[in-house]
Amino acid sequence: DALFDLEGIALWMMLTKPKPAERRKRCFDIINLRSSRPKGRKKVDKYYNPLSLSSEERHAIIDNLENGEFGKGMDSKIGKAILERLNEHELITSSQVKKIQYMHSTLQIEHILPQKYNKVAKWIEEWNEDDAELWMHRLGNLVLLNQKLNSKISNGHFVEKIKHYKSSPYPMTRRISDSYLEKWTLDEVKDNHFYVLDFAKCVWGLAV
Repeated sequence: DALFDLEGIALWMMLTKPKPAERRKRCFDIINLRSSRPKGRKKVDKYYNPLSLSSEERHAIIDNLENGEFGKGMDSKIGKAILERLNEHELITSSQVKKIQYMHSTLQIEHILPQKYNKVAKWIEEWNEDDAELWMHRLGNLVLLNQKLNSKISNGHFVEKIKHYKSSPYPMTRRISDSYLEKWTLDEVKDNHFYVLDFAKCVWGLAV
C-alpha cells in the first residue's frame, strides 16, 4: 500500500542521501501522484511511479545495508532506526505488539564485538585488527540494548553478554543468545550479518 511504498522511499533517501534537488523532485512527484493535479502542474510520466523504487534504487539500498557502517558517528542514528524497525516488525508478526513500548529514547546500539575489544584478552585471541575494523560497525555486529545495560556490559566478553541478551525484549537481540552459544568470531558476525540483510530485504520488499 501507499504507506509501505513511502517507507521504502524514506529508507532509500536515508541510506543513499540523494541531493536536495533530487529529494524535492521525488517528493513533489509523489504529491502530484496522490492528489488531483492543479492547473499548470507538470504531469508525471505515465510510465514513472514515484512511489515505486527502481531496480537501481533497490540495489543501492541493499548495497548500503550490506556495506554501511551504522555503529559510529551520525550513521549510528540510522543504524538504530533500522534495527528498531526490524525488531518492531518481528514483534508485530509474533503478536507481541505490547513490547514495542520498550523501544524508547534510552535505547542504544550495542556492539557485540566491543569497540574497545583490544582491552580484553579473550577478544584479542579471537579477532585480528583488520577483521575487527572491517566488521565492527556493520549491522551483523550490532543489536539494541537499553542505555543502562549497554553501559554495564559494553566491553564484556561474548559469553557474559549473551546472559543479558537472553532476557532482552528485542527479538533480534535475543536471537544472538539463542543462535550463537559459545563464541563471536568473524564467522558468527558474517552469519548474523547476512541474516539481518535477508530479513531487511523481506521487511522492505527489496527483492531485485
